[in-house]
Amino acid sequence: MTDTPVHELDGTVAGVHRLFLDRTAEVLAARRPAILNALARTERASGRREALVGALHLLDRAPDVPFAVGFLLDAPDTWDTWACPSPSTIP
Repeated sequence: MTDTPVHELDGTVAGVHRLFLDRTAEVLAARRPAILNALARTERASGRREALVGALHLLDRAPDVPFAVGFLLDAPDTWDTWACPSPSTIP
């Protein structure tokens, strides 16, 4: 943020020009690797379902992930699907 005085013709300060810089991209660029690192640090799961549920729980707490969807293929032509708007919705 930068403040610059705005002067009248007689030299008096008539106001302030305030300049803001959007740092959204910089903040997101720092957060995304943090989410990936958190996924990498999770404990080893005993099975595919536990691993998927653990990943969905972690993504639910990530500030920049509005929702997560997981697909677990159980057998040919059948699958379980979970959407994760909150951890309580995972079976």
